[in-house]
Amino acid sequence: MNIFDFLKNTFAKNESSGWREAAKNSNLTIKIPQPKFSDIKLCVHLNTAEETRKKLENLLINNWSARADNLLEEFFQICSSDDVIPNFPKEIETIVLDGYKKKPNQESIKKKVATIYIRHELNVLKNSLELDKGRMVDVKKVKIRTCEDGRVCPACRKHSKKTYNLEKAPKLPLCWECRCYYELVIR
Repeated sequence: MNIFDFLKNTFAKNESSGWREAAKNSNLTIKIPQPKFSDIKLCVHLNTAEETRKKLENLLINNWSARADNLLEEFFQICSSDDVIPNFPKEIETIVLDGYKKKPNQESIKKKVATIYIRHELNVLKNSLELDKGRMVDVKKVKIRTCEDGRVCPACRKHSKKTYNLEKAPKLPLCWECRCYYELVIR
């Protein structure tokens, strides 16, 4: 039975309230395709050995929809098991230190820097996926959206609400703490 037959039969029998139970009792299998991120190279800023970079990249790809802080422990475990100290970009540490009134301890800085870095790399994946969705449904234009609050940086504000050709749109994220996203323009 395919999904359409299942839905037609379920709703024809006026079982709309019990569709979950009906789905459980049917032989219906729905396979949701996993996104493919084959052309993306992550964690290149860390200047680690290629083997470690690949492990970190796989961690992020396999958990592309996770929260950055939920991946911290496993991220550091990979680095530790490969005897690697990740060399995060200095700009991120500057961002972190600017956010504190008095200097925090090194462990706290390290975690915050790693969280920002992981979030950035996850945003690379999510925004790439959004462009791929646009290509799949033949969308030609995208709009860059920001959170439109006081934390939007000048680089992001410059692109806010602008429409671009899908293939020529600026690559998101635009900055280390970027929260911008693509909105497909369907017309």
